[in-house]
Amino acid sequence: MPRRRAITDAQLETLLTLPTAEPDLIRHYTLSPADLTVIARRRRPHNRLGFAIQLCALRFPGRLLQPGEVVPREVLAFVADQLDLPPDVLVDYAARPQTRYDQLDALYSVYGLQTFTRPIQREFAQWMLPAALTTTSGATLARLLLEELRRRAIAAPGPSVIERLVATALLKAERHIDRQIDAGLTGAQRDALEALLEIQADTALSVLAWTRQTRGLAGHRALARLIDQLVRLRSLAIDPSIVERIHTDRRRILMREGTRLSAQHLKMLAPLRRCAILAVTVLESITRLTDEVIGMFDRLIGGLFRRAERRAAEALQANARAVNDKVRLLVKLGDALIEARRTGSDAFAAIETVLPWDRFAAAVAEAKKLSRTDGPDYAALAAANHAVLRRELRLRGRRQRRTPRGGATVGSRGPKGLSGGDEDVSQRPLTLMHLNLDTSEEPPPTAVGNTRQPRGSCTSPLLNRTNDETDLRVAQRSSRNL
Repeated sequence: MPRRRAITDAQLETLLTLPTAEPDLIRHYTLSPADLTVIARRRRPHNRLGFAIQLCALRFPGRLLQPGEVVPREVLAFVADQLDLPPDVLVDYAARPQTRYDQLDALYSVYGLQTFTRPIQREFAQWMLPAALTTTSGATLARLLLEELRRRAIAAPGPSVIERLVATALLKAERHIDRQIDAGLTGAQRDALEALLEIQADTALSVLAWTRQTRGLAGHRALARLIDQLVRLRSLAIDPSIVERIHTDRRRILMREGTRLSAQHLKMLAPLRRCAILAVTVLESITRLTDEVIGMFDRLIGGLFRRAERRAAEALQANARAVNDKVRLLVKLGDALIEARRTGSDAFAAIETVLPWDRFAAAVAEAKKLSRTDGPDYAALAAANHAVLRRELRLRGRRQRRTPRGGATVGSRGPKGLSGGDEDVSQRPLTLMHLNLDTSEEPPPTAVGNTRQPRGSCTSPLLNRTNDETDLRVAQRSSRNL
């Protein structure tokens, strides 16, 4: 028997109450000529009105009126008006209890209604399972049950029976999904999922609690931890197809339980339920961590470029006086050359009238140093800040040299995520995750004449100096994303 209520009393009352709005009354309680003929067979006015009210209640919401139940005045006035009777005559209805039962027998006989018997209850218990697999709302499932009962002309049972049917169907749906997920796992994967609940040797946290830690402020340590968490979960190699046919709401509930429950509480659950929660949590966490790694990496690289651009702007401002001096010198030289052309005199002599030739050569050399390109050279910025890039990966590189749990590597291909669509975000090529994690501080060769090669082979399109065009494209994309 389920241990929690699947539907509240207020929700049951909303589903079983008689309608009072005029559109609902017209839709459900309008009597046909055939109905009026059957009603007219009752001899006394109060019996005709009571018979009609019982008929309307059986049609919608599909239940019997309880002895002594107060009928809303809107319903009473609407039905009585169709019978040309005053609403107050209902006071004398069912003064003799047998009258009510006789009229119910007549209703069942004339309209082919059925009572909710044990065989029908067992049939509906099976019918509700597919519906329960598509929703987690007890109120929605109860509404579907009442609609099917009305369609089959079966009088609805009492509220307690409805609640019990809904709760049982939801529980069966949970167990069905748990078995479905467990069938897609291997024995090694089940053991790996159980290992997520164990306390790590070097910390006081379980592996699951460690993977659920927030990323914190963007930095190389936070980025390294995110990659460690992602690698740890991807090493389980859980196939995401085991949850593809599970309704989104069901997966959301499993994910919420995996996020909310501690390792101790998860250990208290049934093994099937525990494995289902952990499997969905792992798949959803892979998608989340992949997004966070990409986002943090973009922020770090974008911050690096912004700092470099700010330093370049400050340097330009600091050299503003020298630039102005060179502009004034250019004006003087230009005037001298224009005058030499006009008079036909020697151009070199005209230059020496402004300043000596050696000082002219020194001024040109200074101007070269002050010159800047039209836009930021992202490849040059990355090369100039190579030490910062290596620092972002140093901590991760040290950890990578240790034997990873589950035999996974940083570049290993993991399972797809649950975000939907043809493209799986967890399988996007991560620039950071494909970097060579050697901790060497030796910078790559740059355009300024550094011809030394890095000690390790670098597969990153950002750090590999053998392809400047790719460097520039990747760097510009990272900067634009910020």
